[in-house]
Amino acid sequence: MFSGLRIFLFFMLFCLCGSAQGYSLLIDASAITSEQVPDCINFIAETKDIPYRILLPKEMEPWEKRIICVLAEKSEFGVVAGLSPNVWMRGVATLGVSDFRDILAGNLMRYSHLSGTDAEEIFIGAQMPPDECFDILARSGIKTVFRVGEAFVFKHGPSSIDIISCSSRQDMANVSDEPVYYKALSFDGLARQLADNMPEKAESAPWRAESVRRQADAENAPREVLSGAGGVVLSDINLKMWEHFSEARKKLERYKNSGRAERDKLSAALEKAYAAEDISNWIGEASLENVFYAVAGIYEDIEESLPKDFASGAEMLFDELRELPISVSEDLLAYTISSEDGYVRIEGNFSSSVSTSALLEFYWWNPAAGYSTLRAPDGGELRGPVNFCISSGENNVFYRSGQNEWERMWSVSTVERSGGSFSVSMPLTFMQLSARTNLSFFIRLSTASGSRALAISLPAGSVKKKWLDPVGDAKGPGWYAMPDDAPSGMCDIMSLSLRQTGQKVNLQFYFAGPVSEREWHSGFDLYIDINGIKKQGEGRALPGLNCFMQESAYWEFCLRVSSSSAMLIKGASAGIAVPVKLDSSSRIATVSLPDFPYDLASCGLTFVSYMRDDKGNVLEVKREKDAIYPGGGRPELKSPNVFDIITPGSLSQKRALNAYLSKRGAVIPILQ
Repeated sequence: MFSGLRIFLFFMLFCLCGSAQGYSLLIDASAITSEQVPDCINFIAETKDIPYRILLPKEMEPWEKRIICVLAEKSEFGVVAGLSPNVWMRGVATLGVSDFRDILAGNLMRYSHLSGTDAEEIFIGAQMPPDECFDILARSGIKTVFRVGEAFVFKHGPSSIDIISCSSRQDMANVSDEPVYYKALSFDGLARQLADNMPEKAESAPWRAESVRRQADAENAPREVLSGAGGVVLSDINLKMWEHFSEARKKLERYKNSGRAERDKLSAALEKAYAAEDISNWIGEASLENVFYAVAGIYEDIEESLPKDFASGAEMLFDELRELPISVSEDLLAYTISSEDGYVRIEGNFSSSVSTSALLEFYWWNPAAGYSTLRAPDGGELRGPVNFCISSGENNVFYRSGQNEWERMWSVSTVERSGGSFSVSMPLTFMQLSARTNLSFFIRLSTASGSRALAISLPAGSVKKKWLDPVGDAKGPGWYAMPDDAPSGMCDIMSLSLRQTGQKVNLQFYFAGPVSEREWHSGFDLYIDINGIKKQGEGRALPGLNCFMQESAYWEFCLRVSSSSAMLIKGASAGIAVPVKLDSSSRIATVSLPDFPYDLASCGLTFVSYMRDDKGNVLEVKREKDAIYPGGGRPELKSPNVFDIITPGSLSQKRALNAYLSKRGAVIPILQ
């Protein structure tokens, strides 16, 4: 933003001083690398009000070119079509005029497809084509041809095409009144050079008196001026979202060509990408939330993790953030939101008596959490986007929004209601999906309209990553059964939270039932891949589990946890004991790794839970359950002795754990 203002001030000073040097400029960025494309986009954003022509990079994504072309229509710079390949320039006589016609047609078609308009200007390189080629250019609608050579300008007689021959330079200082060709190898300092040595439009340079008169007439006519929030403004947040969208597009392209793409998910992701490419989403900053939602949706569709810094972009979606505790009084109800000891608590009173069977819903929206929806679990419309809900009526249920519908996660036992009041208590980590989390919250009662939405800033925390898993899916491939007297919810992982400060790591595992109770015991492993290199590390889970890791997630460390101990195991070596603490219900296990030398949030993680005997060994899943052993397995086929994993959905768990039926090893998917 400041750089754009600086350039504008340079321009005003330049105009007031009357020191125009009168040169026109063609920037050739067609050969820069893909790594330099963000620099090119930043340069265009900074200099969009400076008159020059540019050839866009070949490495630029089509959607990026499309937006730049549309931006050029409302700005001073212009996008010039180019010829690729330029092989015809080595001698038209060798290839023939028909080859030139075909090459030209292909390039003009690509330009038209990207920009939405027909090309009127084209760069042809260093040589001069014969008259017949100029006739083809004229019939194709070309009015101006740029080339490299001795600086001069003239009109081609037979075709009436303006030819601008540019002298090649790598420095704009003290440039004379002439057209200049600049081969962009880097964009470092180029915007400053243009601000210090302002070019003119090619058609308004001193050596184009007739064009100057036409320009003066045009300036006296009414014209649309786009600036500020009404125009295409590539501010810092626009450019950041541009980078996120560009990366999401690349991952989507890889997913499309991976051979594992599911048609429905691919279709949904492509639909979001095409919608986000619309230029209206890049007008100012007001519509950028559309891009934000689209990027989150694309990553969710293709089952990829969101970028580490993606959540920080959510700041733009909240205007008046309020810190906890918050007290709210409305016609419908009055309530307070507070936090204490890692829990968020919502307490309130109704203005009149409400039946305890009337549906009371608590909604919150974390924009960095993936799918957002505008529909309630019952199908009704909501006034704003949401992705989590606690529904309290005959049952108290926690929901998470999915691709096409709400997904029931688990029952909530900490909801209390009477005819005149209510209270809800839940772990703060259910809402907190990043180190700093802002969210929107409101309450909806089925017998009345909902409360207004609040923008809430949760207490500063160190949660770096968070994974949720549906309750009730601790059935292995879908048909494993616990012994009859085993506690309900054992092995059923609900959530995993990761906190890390320096080399100190805290992991919190939240289960639907106890980790251990009476004679029944469970255990769980977290396999850690520190490098992501295919087939480097241990590919098989620890003995007794009968399962394997993905090729890209072979592990170097394994965290093995039970109710009484936790061990960090490195490869085949003996493990070292690490602290583990269970809450009073034996459902929440917190493990500390005081000196872990790697960024765990960047590692590949794989989770499995299982039953254990009283000696700590993995309990085999037999064909039939009995008083000791769980049932549903096929030991002769090496069925996995795993009850639950963390996946994007239960279908993925079934697919992973029933692979033994095809005489293939069960491969556990990496955490997304």
